Amino acid sequence: MQSRGIRPAFVLDEGGAIVTGAMPGIEAPVATVGVAEKGYMTVKLAVKVDGGHSSQPPRETAIGIMSEAISRLEGRQMPGGIDGLSADMLAYIGPEMPFGMRIAVGNLWLFSPVLERQFAASPVMNAFLRTTTAPTIIQGGTKENVLPPEVTAIVNFRLLPGDTRDDVVEHIRSVVGDARVAIEPFMDQALEASKVSAASGLHFELLQRTIRETSPGTVVTPYLVIGATDSRKFEVICDDIYRFLPMLIENDDLKRMHGTNERISVDAYDGMLQFYHRLIVNAAM
Repeated sequence: MQSRGIRPAFVLDEGGAIVTGAMPGIEAPVATVGVAEKGYMTVKLAVKVDGGHSSQPPRETAIGIMSEAISRLEGRQMPGGIDGLSADMLAYIGPEMPFGMRIAVGNLWLFSPVLERQFAASPVMNAFLRTTTAPTIIQGGTKENVLPPEVTAIVNFRLLPGDTRDDVVEHIRSVVGDARVAIEPFMDQALEASKVSAASGLHFELLQRTIRETSPGTVVTPYLVIGATDSRKFEVICDDIYRFLPMLIENDDLKRMHGTNERISVDAYDGMLQFYHRLIVNAAM
């Protein structure tokens, strides 16, 4: 398409959905239309020391050094806050929140520190606020009476728009602060965060109108997709890229995603067909 000079008006891929019970204090279904997605980066940490017998351990072992490094990374996450996409999302859903939350969201200049602490306590909401840090693999040691000469750890980061791969590496160096911990970023596998598509204008409003027509009473909001989709491949030929699957998802469905008994209901499937049909009709008007 790029070589032929074809530029789609907009791209619609998977990402967000219509969720119930996921937003605190909001009873209405919420359609989360992804206008961007987080980046992806994995870093390997390694500690190499002299091994030995467990009967004569040094004051700091390879496992102890690595444990301290991981603890520091978990304790000092990358900076973030209610800004950009997270602020846009609150602006859309704020009017649907209980009175106290509406006051706080409407006065972020005063209440943002309080809201950030509250949101940071939830893994889901925290992921909207910052680049996340997730140790996923740690390896070291082969026998209970042998001190391992090498310990490695894999840490996965999901990059907030605005944070770069270089920012992550610098953050690790600064927080760990230990030259004995080698840092090896897997740059060839890393992805920067996507571009941010407009949460207003013709194409977003087209999606918004179609969602409301096919799912009356649904609150529509821009959303940051914390996973990864194929839609980023279209950035070279399209500016307005949206990530939204018009499927109603309840809490029990979230637990089944990519797991045992993953499924959607017949009604949800029918609702998706109605949405795509209405979207094509509306787009042609």
